[in-house]
Amino acid sequence: RREATPISAHCRVAAAFLLCALASHAVAFPIPAFGGAYSVPRAYSFYLFSLYAAFLTISVLLEAGALPKGWVCSLGGGSGCLT
Repeated sequence: RREATPISAHCRVAAAFLLCALASHAVAFPIPAFGGAYSVPRAYSFYLFSLYAAFLTISVLLEAGALPKGWVCSLGGGSGCLT
C-alpha cells in the first residue's frame, strides 16, 4: 500500500481556483445565450479577472500567515500539508 504524498497548502489553493476556472469555461463557452460559437460576453472576462484577484489575495494572505493553513490542509481529505 502506498502512502499519500502530502500536498502543500498553496498547491491546494491553486488547484481549487484552477478547477473553478476550468469548470466556468466548460459551462460558459458552449452556452448559445452567450452568442454560441465559443464566444462569451465581456462580463466573463471581468469574472475571470476577479477570480484571479481572489486567488492572488488568498495566496498572499496564506503566505503571510494571516490565514491559517489548517483549513486549507483539511480540503481534499489528504494526509495533511507540506510545510
